[in-house]
Amino acid sequence: MFSVPDTEVAQAQHSLRRNPAAMMKRARNGSMLAFEALTLNVVEVPAVRTATNLRMFCSSLSASNIPPTPLASSPSTSAMYCIDRAFFSLRGVSRMVEPQFIDTIADAWPGVFAWLKFFNDLLDSNHPVLREDVLKVVGMTFYTFSTAPPPSISSQVAATPNVMVLAASLWLKETDDSSMLVGIAVCSAAVDELLSQDVDGDLLEEFVQHAGGWSKTSDIADIAVSRLRGAICKPLPQAWQVDLYINVMAALSDNDALCSSILDHGGIRVVIRALTKQADLHRRRELQIEDNVYKSMEFGLSYIMRVIDVGSIPCVRQAVRAGLFHLYIALAMINAQMPASLQDLSLELLAKLAPYFIYHSVFSLCDASYPDDPAIWKVLPNSSLKTSLETVYRRAAHHTQLAQRWEASKDIVHCDNCEKNDSKHAMKWCAGCRSVFYCSEECQKAHWETIHRVQCDPRRAYHTDSISQPPSKADRRFHTRYVIHDAINSLAKLRATTPKPLSDIGISIDYTKGEPSYSTYPLKHYKAEIDDYPDDEELVDLVAGIIEQARSDKGRTSLIESRVTLGYRTKIFFTLVSPPIWDAQEGRLDAIDFRIVNVAAGITISTSSRRWFQDGEDGDDWDEDEE
Repeated sequence: MFSVPDTEVAQAQHSLRRNPAAMMKRARNGSMLAFEALTLNVVEVPAVRTATNLRMFCSSLSASNIPPTPLASSPSTSAMYCIDRAFFSLRGVSRMVEPQFIDTIADAWPGVFAWLKFFNDLLDSNHPVLREDVLKVVGMTFYTFSTAPPPSISSQVAATPNVMVLAASLWLKETDDSSMLVGIAVCSAAVDELLSQDVDGDLLEEFVQHAGGWSKTSDIADIAVSRLRGAICKPLPQAWQVDLYINVMAALSDNDALCSSILDHGGIRVVIRALTKQADLHRRRELQIEDNVYKSMEFGLSYIMRVIDVGSIPCVRQAVRAGLFHLYIALAMINAQMPASLQDLSLELLAKLAPYFIYHSVFSLCDASYPDDPAIWKVLPNSSLKTSLETVYRRAAHHTQLAQRWEASKDIVHCDNCEKNDSKHAMKWCAGCRSVFYCSEECQKAHWETIHRVQCDPRRAYHTDSISQPPSKADRRFHTRYVIHDAINSLAKLRATTPKPLSDIGISIDYTKGEPSYSTYPLKHYKAEIDDYPDDEELVDLVAGIIEQARSDKGRTSLIESRVTLGYRTKIFFTLVSPPIWDAQEGRLDAIDFRIVNVAAGITISTSSRRWFQDGEDGDDWDEDEE
């Protein structure tokens, strides 16, 4: 490609600044040196930014000027002339994508796109005619058109057939040195902008197909995470790079397979590390804070919120292990300097985490992450963020204490027939479902004939079926005891708002909003709404059996329905206990004093679904409980 000594290029630019008209005339007459000087000074010399010059640049980008491919190793003079003019024109046009030139820019895009593909193909083949800065110019042109202020231009780019083929190819070529302009990784920025317009997922599908295919999602995830990791390894990370790479990871995470791969490669860990480093540098005044630094923090917190919605409990655990609460302490240290939007987002993420503290695997990690030096709370400035953080730690500590107390008593079980208490080792359990215990063979036979014969199969299905999704066994075990504990402690409120007789009343506790809410419902008018497993007859029969058992027990047991968060979804548990909760006195009995008669877990509904009641003569008075 056209190449002259840097001194000659510098002299031509100097001549342009002294006499723009003369140099523009030379460029129109075919001088390649004058033409290059124009494209290099579109921003610096206002006289160059004219519609006439833009049309001259665009005329060199006509698709009809592209030489036949494959290009010979030593192209003809005419072919090289077209290539050089097009290369310089890309640089000039990319600096004139502005609203006042919208019509000319829109008309030029098809030719620009064709030339971008041509130069990208030369890059793929490592053609000898290439200049060192080709990827920078191609990437910058693609970026400026993809992010053009007039929405019509960026929409035109996103709607171009095979645009993501080019985007994926440029993104894979990107390195810190090859495509970094004005602090922006332009290829990543173009991908980010295009995927932000991907309403139905087609652009992401096309991008993945040409970045390696769905069988290579691990490689794609590794590239995305490694770029962010590389950006934060620098002594003073550039906020532009950090927020850009986080945004690309977030856009890729819209696909569950890619989201999972990014998490497997430590996506949350790297994001938390990036935000913690920025906050610490700001606190030590080693990082000059600008709006884009706060913006990158907001992008990072938004990414964490998004993947928690997708990945649920495992993502929360990964975030806590990666130092999420150490990040929050760092944010609390600079809370007074943070903009209101970042403060609000920080509190919003903590609120999103709150419902997950019903899970043993989450609150135990949080309790273990408590700062080694408790005095740190004294130096943290007072703020709503500090208050919320203290509340989180108190809740984690309280739940950890409960778990430890119940764990110490887990070897004491009830005989499911006579309700005698004894060590688990002294009892015999049902060989079919391994879920109920008996103190003697006589109790086993009696219970089989009267009750357990109809319960054993569905109970076996629940306890032996592999559960691929959370909650874990430890999470479910704690939850089962905790809902009993919670129901006992809320009896006064529940009794005051529930009509008698209480023997026909079930209890509902909703943990999906952080702070639990309590309500009651008549068993004879209740039914479970299952929208995710309409064909799972075993699951439907299991839940129906527990509800029917609660009805038939006529007050000898209590049914507690509880709801917990799983990202975008809600999981429903049913716990049937004896003696009935309504007979308990607050503070007199603990959760371990109750016998768990039956448990069902596994019903998952979308968060927009609601429990509802069958119509009945007594059912209309219970509409308020649906809230």
